[in-house]
Amino acid sequence: MKISRLSVLTLLLLLFCFAMAQATPITKEVTLYPGSKKNPYSLFFPVEVTQPGQIQLSASVQGGKRLPKSDCMLELLDAEVLWDKLSDQAWRDWLEKGTIPPMARTKVSEGVLKSRRHAMAYGNRPGRVVYNVDMTELSRYQGRYVVVLKNTGSSEAVHQLLVRLPGDSRPASPDNNAQAQTAARQRCDLTVTKISTLKSSGQLAVTVANEGAGGIPARAYEVQGEHAVTLMLERNGKSLGGVTLPVFDPRHKLMQPGGRVTYAFNLAVNGPTMIKVTVDASGKLREENEGNNSRVQQFE
Repeated sequence: MKISRLSVLTLLLLLFCFAMAQATPITKEVTLYPGSKKNPYSLFFPVEVTQPGQIQLSASVQGGKRLPKSDCMLELLDAEVLWDKLSDQAWRDWLEKGTIPPMARTKVSEGVLKSRRHAMAYGNRPGRVVYNVDMTELSRYQGRYVVVLKNTGSSEAVHQLLVRLPGDSRPASPDNNAQAQTAARQRCDLTVTKISTLKSSGQLAVTVANEGAGGIPARAYEVQGEHAVTLMLERNGKSLGGVTLPVFDPRHKLMQPGGRVTYAFNLAVNGPTMIKVTVDASGKLREENEGNNSRVQQFE
């Protein structure tokens, strides 16, 4: 039975994406089929980073095969290079099921990878990419990156790819995989648990809790501007703005699982009023549950 390249590619993506979803250090053998400079053979692997730190990639040709250095390329791209907008569902489907968003193949064929962020050409020597992700960049790109392996030469070769994500300080082995996977799943989960008024002043009071197994990263409290984590307020459908994380959680209580803070807005509620409060409305934090960040309260 003849197996098509597409079938092989799909199988590799499924296996690799499953492993990457667990955020463990991965060593994988992949086959790069012949390509050309105008039409390189390329493999794309999604990577989700959940905390600031260092991404390490390395790739090398196996079996003693001799290839020109320029034939092979290892790249790390942020997802925005391939898509202007990528829905959360499309990203999750790719990460967990190996379903490649169709826009990737379209844009690659149009040559948009000219704006690659980090690249390393390699042939007979290992290629290595090391890149540091800080909290500002983590918030901007939501931790979404794509590893690309490309072959522009006429030779087929098996390559070994190694990927390490922030927090992976131990060697990859069956003994530590379960522990690493457990750590990778420990994300925060912010939710607005209560909207009320203070008896003393009548001001609007909002309680935010971290119901996740992990805490907010410390550096999230340093981010300002459009990439900051915010607590936003609406009254009767009209936005009244909001405050940033260090303002509504000055003592960093939400860094701990189970942490809880109450913030009083400078707003008095008089008469029938509908209040809506949303924490991290723009999704700067990676949470266990992205769908419980808002709460609505009707005052009579």
